[in-house]
Amino acid sequence: MAIGSLDFSIIRYSKVWEDHRTLSSALELTENDNVISITSAGDNTLNLLLAGPKKIVAIDLSPAQNAVLELKIAAIKNLAYDDYLLILGELEDAEKKRLSIYQTIRGSLPGYAQVYWDSHSNIIEDGIAWCGRLDKFFVTYHKDRLPTVVSPEDIDRFCAAQSLEEQREVLQQLPMNDIGELTKQYTSKENLAKHGRSEAQYKYLEQPADEVGALHWKQMCKVCQDVPVKDNFYLSWFLRGSRGFDPSVKPDYAPPYLTREGFNKLKGLVDRIEVFTGGLGDYLKHSEYTFSKANLSDIFEYMSQEDTDATFDMLVKSMTKGGRIAFWNQVCPRQPSAALSDKVKVLTGLSNELYKKDRVFYYCAFHVAETI
Repeated sequence: MAIGSLDFSIIRYSKVWEDHRTLSSALELTENDNVISITSAGDNTLNLLLAGPKKIVAIDLSPAQNAVLELKIAAIKNLAYDDYLLILGELEDAEKKRLSIYQTIRGSLPGYAQVYWDSHSNIIEDGIAWCGRLDKFFVTYHKDRLPTVVSPEDIDRFCAAQSLEEQREVLQQLPMNDIGELTKQYTSKENLAKHGRSEAQYKYLEQPADEVGALHWKQMCKVCQDVPVKDNFYLSWFLRGSRGFDPSVKPDYAPPYLTREGFNKLKGLVDRIEVFTGGLGDYLKHSEYTFSKANLSDIFEYMSQEDTDATFDMLVKSMTKGGRIAFWNQVCPRQPSAALSDKVKVLTGLSNELYKKDRVFYYCAFHVAETI
């Protein structure tokens, strides 16, 4: 796997840039499901939990990423809603309360997470919402680069559009050629590897490296033109950061786990999460559970096709017949090969239907597979 050389001591993602609505529609969770979920920043693990499955195992190679989820879990268990948003960096900390709030929940964290956050208290003080390496990369885009070609007021006008017709009209009035050139350069493989992701994460890139930015721009245009912007907080995050984002007053414009309703419901559910630091295979070798659903994020981006097939083969053995597996491709096309056609099948029609509605431009494909 390409990511074996990554530095797992840093937070790479403080937000999950994968559409929870796409994921939930793919997996269709019930109260009888045991679920595997790649942690990342924990957002979609918590969003999936709101469906009330029997158990979710959050798995990540990175102890830093799992520490982010553990902080969110401890905050849900112990805090009132406003303090929850405050410690997560979703509200301004005018009174500098975040560190004192952290001390009230510190004892609820497992040891490794306590050690991590004790030594990274500056991140808590600043707010974790935009602390990830990729998230900071996007901040530079919307804060420093994008305003050089289009005004914040015009971006706000676009994000305020209430219909596809309206947002397309606004797009026609924007300097799309200038925005496109900027975005292609900024999201190029070279720039992402140097500042937002890592060179190791592109080990299995199959297309010319200089085409990555153009691919991202093509996908961004698709989302801007064909997916309603009125509830697309993911696109808003990319274009203008936290401006216009307030889950306490705009719950339909936020991940469900950040809404007041979601927060209150999660208080009675978070004990169903088990957090595991290590590889997927490491967990499954010793697991006593049989799983029916799996959120695999974009893990196959960092594997050869051979390793992708080996992972599917291993996973199928731990899943029920008819179990569902959902995953994204960013720039590396990956899905189970024909050699596994007697064990797992990709639901192509459903996958394509959901991808057309996906609110995040960052991915070139979304797949739903089903065990046989």
